[in-house]
Amino acid sequence: MSGDKELTAQFLPVLKFPLSGTLAARKLSHFYFNDTWTPGQCPSGTYEKHVGVDLQATTTDEVHAAHTGIVREIFTGQHSEWADAIVIEDDNNQFTTVYWHVIKYGNLGVGDHVTKDQQIATVADLGDNTHFHLGIRMAPFLSGTSDKGALPVNNCDSKPAYPEHFVNPELVTYE
Repeated sequence: MSGDKELTAQFLPVLKFPLSGTLAARKLSHFYFNDTWTPGQCPSGTYEKHVGVDLQATTTDEVHAAHTGIVREIFTGQHSEWADAIVIEDDNNQFTTVYWHVIKYGNLGVGDHVTKDQQIATVADLGDNTHFHLGIRMAPFLSGTSDKGALPVNNCDSKPAYPEHFVNPELVTYE
């Protein structure tokens, strides 16, 4: 595991943890990175793996950009049971971060340039299921992939196979 952390640190800058406090202080809830996730739309027998971490959060929690970059996608209202999602690509086109279960902040839009620690959202009210999902993909933005919360273990329709360049956010260094 320490080898994975060292490898991840070689290719990612130090990120800003997007919620108040630290990752260590936030309890993981629901799904960890690599957990088996409920089957999606793939054929029977093809299951998915979670490509981020779900963290305990409340609707008063602000969500901040983990790094400077460009907003590449915002899903609003399309995924009502999961609220919104925001994908940001770093300025050097090396990696993306995805923030799920949020409500976008203000007039944030696709193509906007954001700075590290800028507020981009608040955590959405999912009732008893309120939480925050953080995903990090060590590859340039790819529409239909960079926004995923889980991926099938085998290629399925338009979904690539797990892990498709996603890395465990617990292995990343945060300030």
